[in-house]
Amino acid sequence: MTKEGAKKKGNNAGIIFISVLASLYAAFYNGFPLVYTDTGTYLRSGFEGEIPIDRPIFYGLFLRHISLSESLWLVIFVQALITCWLLHLISGVFFSGLKRNIVFLISIAFVTLTTGFSYNVSILIPDIFATIAFLAFVVMMLSQELNTLKWILVSIIFVFSLSTHYSNIPIFILLFLLVFFWMWRKYRKGEENLGLKRVLIAVGLFIFTMVMIPTVNYSYNGKFRYSESSHVFLFNHMIEIGAAQQYLTDNCDEKNYAICQYREELEWDFLWNYDSPLYKTGGWKKNEKDFNEINNGIIFTPKYWPLLIHKTTEYTAKQLFLFETEVQGINYEGTPCVEIEKYLNKSLREIRGGKQVQGRHSVEMLNSVEGVIVFLSTIFILLLTVLSRKLEVLSKNQKLLLKFTLAYAIINALVCANLSTAIPRYHNRFAWVLVIVSIYFLVSLYKERSVLLGSKEIE
Repeated sequence: MTKEGAKKKGNNAGIIFISVLASLYAAFYNGFPLVYTDTGTYLRSGFEGEIPIDRPIFYGLFLRHISLSESLWLVIFVQALITCWLLHLISGVFFSGLKRNIVFLISIAFVTLTTGFSYNVSILIPDIFATIAFLAFVVMMLSQELNTLKWILVSIIFVFSLSTHYSNIPIFILLFLLVFFWMWRKYRKGEENLGLKRVLIAVGLFIFTMVMIPTVNYSYNGKFRYSESSHVFLFNHMIEIGAAQQYLTDNCDEKNYAICQYREELEWDFLWNYDSPLYKTGGWKKNEKDFNEINNGIIFTPKYWPLLIHKTTEYTAKQLFLFETEVQGINYEGTPCVEIEKYLNKSLREIRGGKQVQGRHSVEMLNSVEGVIVFLSTIFILLLTVLSRKLEVLSKNQKLLLKFTLAYAIINALVCANLSTAIPRYHNRFAWVLVIVSIYFLVSLYKERSVLLGSKEIE
């Protein structure tokens, strides 16, 4: 490596390190990494080697090993490092040299102060890895900076990120189908296409992950399968949209489902209220056969399709504009403090002294700004995507980034809202990407403003 190359590499490393520190603002302000009630489940799964009924074990193992069983600050530092490194690689699609680093740092600072970016990086649940999977995918598709070592690192990150969320399976199946459809259209028209080799590598890594997840599950609990809870979450969604009640009314006279006797008691708290019909009929595992049959009956019966189409559209649109940042209130005598005391006792004093546990961490002002910023960024990305064919100043890879970003935002909303329900954190984990991409495009288009306005000089 030349002296100039080493200097450039050192500068990039320094810029990324500064961005990591900036992105952890929410944790520094809180006094401890942010937690969620689910954090306790992940800690327990990783330290005890137990497969949770409703999620993979991989993030739990990540917590255990990256923390070195000593400090959870190491976990969020690694989360921030991976995120910022991938974002820096993506910035190379637009800029180079000093300008690249300046725009990158400004974008990180901006989303830290105006969106839920820092909260997603700083929280001890795997939501950030859903977005990291997307960023790694974009890097594999578009980056021109990937040498062999970087390809290996990005591939490992992609595989691990996919493995932390079951929702990533349907999201990336739909995304890959969309990519292949787009490539087929380009091929039919004889136009320049996306690199097939890159796509096949990403698909191969996805298939490897799909085999790895049940294999690891089998090594822990002897069951070669994915989630043992998808039937419950989907049935809960069917209750929420009114489809389950209608199906049971139509079929309970002929079917002997245990849930039939409680069909008038199917309420919004079906999933987590331990007095709900779910638990009165035996719980998650005992209802699996019935719930799968009911879910399939609703999905594959044309009578219910108008309702499903209407509600799917409604919930997807609702999820796209439901993204406020939330900081969950935590009781220091409950979960996840109990698990932290058990597995990382040295951190107990820190979490109890944090603003979150003490009820002093407010995001009200942030949300008032975030709502405007994310909404405007979404409209801007949508507008650019529509106009992209006419914007000759945009490169092929920049246009692809637009399409990938918009496609993922919609698919993520579609999958999460309709296989579970519409809640803010499902889109909050990705909404800040829309803002960063918008900043990259704004700066890039400003540079080309003379071309856009049809003149060589702007007075």
